[in-house]
Amino acid sequence: MPNANLYALFRERFPDDPEAVFLDGIDGHRLHYREVPPRTGQMVHLLQRLGVAKGERVVVQVDKSAEAVLLYLACLRHGAVLLPLNPAYTATELGPKLEDAEPRLAIVDDASRCPGHPSV
Repeated sequence: MPNANLYALFRERFPDDPEAVFLDGIDGHRLHYREVPPRTGQMVHLLQRLGVAKGERVVVQVDKSAEAVLLYLACLRHGAVLLPLNPAYTATELGPKLEDAEPRLAIVDDASRCPGHPSV
């Protein structure tokens, strides 16, 4: 399958049972396979509305969570490149990384604002 979308390859391997557990969250919340396509679809729509084109980079500086996994899958589905950054990086450490990456969008936790860069 040359140039196959990685999300599509994952999707093809989802179990037949849509109620099967996709991910057990650390907070006890379970994410089921049936939830993955609509939730990643919503994220893809948001990425498009924010002007992220296929092949463009999305910097993500968030804690580990089910939403972070869904965002990764949404980037795969859309064809964007997700660049995860350690949430512990300081603003000083982020500057050079953001300059090198030239992201179209930065998604960060409130506590990790990337000054001077568009973020959600």
